[in-house]
Amino acid sequence: MIKLNENENPHGPGPMAMAALRDEIAQVSRYPDLEGVPLKQALAEHYRLTPEQITLSNGSGSVSLLLLIAEQFATLSDKIIFSGQGFVSFLFHRFKAIGILDRQYAVIPKNNHRHDLAGMADAVTADTKLIFVENPDNPTGTWISHDELATFLTHIPEQVTVVLDEAYYEYARHALGADYPDTIALQKRHANLITLRTFSKAYGLAGLRVAYAVSSPELRDILHKRWLRRSVTSPALVAACAALKDEEYLRLTLKNNEAGMKYLEDSFSEMNIAYIPSVANFITFDAGENARLIFEKLKQRNILISPLDGYDLPSKLRVTVGLAEENRAFIENLKDIYKM
Repeated sequence: MIKLNENENPHGPGPMAMAALRDEIAQVSRYPDLEGVPLKQALAEHYRLTPEQITLSNGSGSVSLLLLIAEQFATLSDKIIFSGQGFVSFLFHRFKAIGILDRQYAVIPKNNHRHDLAGMADAVTADTKLIFVENPDNPTGTWISHDELATFLTHIPEQVTVVLDEAYYEYARHALGADYPDTIALQKRHANLITLRTFSKAYGLAGLRVAYAVSSPELRDILHKRWLRRSVTSPALVAACAALKDEEYLRLTLKNNEAGMKYLEDSFSEMNIAYIPSVANFITFDAGENARLIFEKLKQRNILISPLDGYDLPSKLRVTVGLAEENRAFIENLKDIYKM
């Protein structure tokens, strides 16, 4: 099975992370550090922060942090703002449907698959407590520039917490350079800003489920009121610490993703298939009314991509950038299906 449906790093963990995991296996009979101090210190050094600005995930990646933030910063009578047809919208509506999180939502439609920041700012009312923004967006891979975000933040009252979900930060930073927002630097001027990042994507550690939030110590203290200690496993701690140091492997991952993205874009253009430009490790293309049929036919050929019905995008399909041979197999089979 060629698995191109969950935006994983097809190259797997880097050599330093693998070595750290092998060394840690003999220690799994011991509980992990109570506060995850080794990883907090590694992240603080990496970003030139203090450990008091960091909250680690509790084992479900950035999903756990999104839920924790919503529970801690918004009551039943407060309002949460986010975009429609995105990961946060998909997630929170599911939470509400199964009774995990009962909050008031203001869902702002996107403009041409991009966040409507002006619409979000206009939707803020006295009972608004949280705004969630994915950057890059999932499932489209569209993005917000540094200047756009900086302008947006000036229109948001300080009592409203703004959360930037940057699960694909490394890919976007590589693609955009300084045009991609430096949200950690922006926190110096906007203490109401929280940045979420993960080791599941570019670092290839999706199975270990470790992510983190960067914020002011004051916001960190609010999160820690219900944060579960000793929740990040010892293999996850050592692997994430090692992954941060393996800069060569990260560069290789980002270069390979860039080459794979260009191949997919060129192939879609050659086939006259419309696609949404992306700065993540996936790309969404328009399959029209036959989207579900194309998905099923690819699945029959052992190629998994992602239908987007759950995001209210029934005519779109999302494919993760895989290994070079996986990308070729996907395109060759897609061409064959289109000929049928």
